[in-house]
Amino acid sequence: MELPALLFLLVSCRAVESRAATPAGPQAWTVGEWRGTRRDASDGSRAPMRLSVRPILGGAGVAEELEVDTGEGAYHGVHIVLHDQKRDLWVSYYANDVGGRLVPLEGAAEGGGFAWRNAAPERTRESRLVDERLAPDCWRRTQQISEDAGATWHMLFIDELERVRH
Repeated sequence: MELPALLFLLVSCRAVESRAATPAGPQAWTVGEWRGTRRDASDGSRAPMRLSVRPILGGAGVAEELEVDTGEGAYHGVHIVLHDQKRDLWVSYYANDVGGRLVPLEGAAEGGGFAWRNAAPERTRESRLVDERLAPDCWRRTQQISEDAGATWHMLFIDELERVRH
């Protein structure tokens, strides 16, 4: 799926957003508006961020839109999450405004959280994003990479988020 097709899907989903049911699945609790910081693991710097999660396709999945204020402009990302009924597997596609390409991910419960792993056959390294619900309104996301097929993991960043109350 190309980035324009994904963006068309997002626009189409916004049109039915008001009719969408609460999504099922392990990440249904993430629906809502979130604010927090992204901490770079290499230097400890922090950047403010926001994350919006809404149900799509009548509750069949969620769409996440994020923005991180890097101080030199904003980083934007989109994450579409759905349950693959045929394979009984949580799948998603992620894209950002840096690379502009879709990255397929597969998700599964891991420890006390939920982990997304890069599923692109052409990947040159392993990556995973681990979501942890620390409290009803607190969420931590940790992005890690591995250069040795998952034997060791190195942290790239940690997002610490709190739900925005309206």
